Amino acid sequence: MKIWLSYMTSEQIKEKQILLMYVGEALAGYLQYSIHENIVLIEEIEIAPEYQRTVLFYHFLKYVGSILPSHIEYAEAYINKQNSNSQRIAQKLGMRIVGENPNGHSFRYRGELSSFIKMLR
Repeated sequence: MKIWLSYMTSEQIKEKQILLMYVGEALAGYLQYSIHENIVLIEEIEIAPEYQRTVLFYHFLKYVGSILPSHIEYAEAYINKQNSNSQRIAQKLGMRIVGENPNGHSFRYRGELSSFIKMLR
């Protein structure tokens, strides 16, 4: 994490939020997001292999939904076109493809945050 942060400008760090997931003392993963007007952009999610495909991810998303400001209406994420697991999860959460990133490697998914949170209950 420290190496990754060293490549970012202080301005980039200010607008980004990073939440760490722990199971006991073990770092299980992290989520990086930023808020732009009424959209939360889920920028990166990494989960340690031993915690993937567990309920940990859904509990973590539920927590994130509970701490977001009330004016947030939409959740967005860029998901690599080769990452079918993440695409399936986004679709289960009610997100749909609304575009691509400029280099064409990732789909841009978007969903209403209220639907997103209801599915996590």
